[in-house]
Amino acid sequence: PPMIVINAMGAAIFVKALSLQRRLREQRDSTQARRILSIASQTVAHLRGGLTPDSARATAAIILAETGVAAVAITGETTILAHVGVGEDHHQAGAHWRTKGTRLAFEKGTALFLHDRDSIGCDAADCPLREAIIVPLRKGKAIRGCLKIYGTKDRPLDQPLFELAKGLAEHSIAAYSTDIT
Repeated sequence: PPMIVINAMGAAIFVKALSLQRRLREQRDSTQARRILSIASQTVAHLRGGLTPDSARATAAIILAETGVAAVAITGETTILAHVGVGEDHHQAGAHWRTKGTRLAFEKGTALFLHDRDSIGCDAADCPLREAIIVPLRKGKAIRGCLKIYGTKDRPLDQPLFELAKGLAEHSIAAYSTDIT
């Protein structure tokens, strides 16, 4: 009898733990969806006319403020449209891409989560950017640019931010951009 009671209690605790885990996952997913929708609703007015240097800068500033990351950049097919935050001194709008991570994401057409400075591949020796999430921006099937979220030693990136960036690229920036220049 004691074994039956203990096993029943163990099973009940296990079921309760699974239920709690499911509820926490749903809550996290809901929070993530709210963040994406919040950012999308704030950026839609800027992006209605297309993804230009001005709309990219406004969008990057909103994403930076909403996420608290170190920096946010948006590129076109070969140039940086906007970079706000840490590294703004050398990742300048209008300049050609500086990082091999951007080239890799653009060529592969897949989202990347880069966890070290060497993978980012910035050619500036004193660049403080240590992590990057780079997500291609598509217009139809064509890749027309990238959304880039950067982390530093003091502001590391995580998996939820990776999922957020993919959601933003898919549902807000790419969806509202009628033209990427």
